[in-house]
Amino acid sequence: MRFELVPKTINEETFWRNYFYRVGLIRQSTELSSLEREGVDAANKTTADGDKGTKEEDWEKELREELGEELGEYEVVGGAGKDNEKWEEEIQNMIDDEDSGDLR
Repeated sequence: MRFELVPKTINEETFWRNYFYRVGLIRQSTELSSLEREGVDAANKTTADGDKGTKEEDWEKELREELGEELGEYEVVGGAGKDNEKWEEEIQNMIDDEDSGDLR
């Protein structure tokens, strides 16, 4: 295909930029598909184990729907409790420090 398009239709740099962009899209879609399969498997396992974690699974499902294809760029990390609260506090402190630095 490259020999048919370059240089008659487009230059070589544009061809390769488009090629790798499309390869990236395909990779994202396959990663998203595997995430969806893992989510379905986890949901089936939880249903078999009982009703634990239903709220968290619903939240993750809503998040996946909202983010759509962008989800391939992010990792959904589970966890709750004191460790999560510590992270939230550290992040808030960092944000506050940045905000106070901008005002100087």
